Amino acid sequence: MVAQPMGPDKDLYSLGQQYNIDPAFALAVFFNESGFGKSGEAAITHSLGNLRPVPGEAYEHDGYAAFNSWQGWL
Repeated sequence: MVAQPMGPDKDLYSLGQQYNIDPAFALAVFFNESGFGKSGEAAITHSLGNLRPVPGEAYEHDGYAAFNSWQGWL
């Protein structure tokens, strides 16, 4: 049995399942890019993969998409 993640990891896991993306891959990107949101720009921007902003879809902080919460990107 695989442990289910919690917090933003849970949302990422659920979306991976919904869109047929291996949740381990999505979680690995989240870990690699920001240590699960604990370091780098993601700790400030709540941007799971240190995304670049798309005009009209996200705020910008130092060239990265910035969201009000971890769920803001959903």
